[in-house]
Amino acid sequence: TDLDCMVSLLGKLQERKKVVVHLVGAGESLELLTQRFKEKGIEVICYGIVYDQNKLQTIFDKCSWGINMIKDDLAIGITMKSVTYFLGGVPILNTVPGDTERFVENRNVGININRTSLEETVDKIMQLTQNDIVEMKQNAVRLYQDVFYTE
Repeated sequence: TDLDCMVSLLGKLQERKKVVVHLVGAGESLELLTQRFKEKGIEVICYGIVYDQNKLQTIFDKCSWGINMIKDDLAIGITMKSVTYFLGGVPILNTVPGDTERFVENRNVGININRTSLEETVDKIMQLTQNDIVEMKQNAVRLYQDVFYTE
């Protein structure tokens, strides 16, 4: 996870709109990440590790975005995290190249982040209406059903 990019992007967004981060999981960086968000004035709610899909969905229902940001020196096409977001109907803020980047572009399931101009990404987010976000949420579920769901 690219913590620096995540904190910078959400910090810039916080300057223009209230941001609440819902963190699911644990790990050695959790306390540092929480502190860095709070330094930017971002409210953080930590849930710990959640495996139950119903509990996870309850959290997802509170979120406009899922954060799918990896360091730029990694080369992967899709993350389990992004698939889980799509299942839950959560559009993503994405730095993952390849398949994920194309899904965001072609299926309208989030925003690809321009690392060299985070302000550009914040501008895109700020220009979206609530209807735009609802459409992205619906598109995320459709993408999951079309591409990842198997009976």
